[in-house]
Amino acid sequence: MRKLCRILLVDDDETTNFLNAHLLQSPGVTDHVLVARNGQQALSLLAQHCPTPPAATARCWCCSISACP
Repeated sequence: MRKLCRILLVDDDETTNFLNAHLLQSPGVTDHVLVARNGQQALSLLAQHCPTPPAATARCWCCSISACP
């Protein structure tokens, strides 16, 4: 499997971000995990690390994982 160059995780829970980053780095999915605690931080990280993403290779997945009550 080809490595992804960078992944951005956005979640307000530090533990969730830590675990997800570890799960993505352990099997070699990526070497670079950016972590944001809120939308504003996510936008800042995107502006800083991806100022002009190449249209052909830029991908965005939105995932919401919530615990069941």
